[in-house]
Amino acid sequence: MSKATVVTALFTLALTFSATVAAQSPKQGTTSGTYSHSGTFQALVMGSDHVQINYQDWGVQQEDLESTFPVKAAASRCLGAYHATLGAVDNHNGFCAGIDADGDQWFFTYEAAWTLESAQTGTFTYVGGTGKYQGISGSGTFTYQPLRPISEESFQGISLYKGKWKLP
Repeated sequence: MSKATVVTALFTLALTFSATVAAQSPKQGTTSGTYSHSGTFQALVMGSDHVQINYQDWGVQQEDLESTFPVKAAASRCLGAYHATLGAVDNHNGFCAGIDADGDQWFFTYEAAWTLESAQTGTFTYVGGTGKYQGISGSGTFTYQPLRPISEESFQGISLYKGKWKLP
């Protein structure tokens, strides 16, 4: 067998395999994993009863093995805010963007209500994306566990999440 025949056969096999894998990519499924992140914030203290916090964070989203989300690990950035009255947070919401190795992004919003003494729980909703994530929809829940911050000007934490996603 000549080199040209072997190269052609290998190329054809690779194309067939790639097409088969692409055709088998799921269009819907589950997501579950861990978002480890760090960020900075600004606080506006309003007397002894109220505080407004605006923040941004950056982190790594790591999907669990059973997750069918199209990417297993990605960088993410979030912007959020909350208002606390006498230690209770009743209006915590934010917006996030995740990006995969190809540069395609997915976007989601989140909201939560909690007290300063409790772990934070909330919901998230996929609201769109670019490239392979364009039109993504779905939702889920999360639990946030704060970590002791490395400095007074920052925060660190881990969010565990699970939900469902769907592509058009």
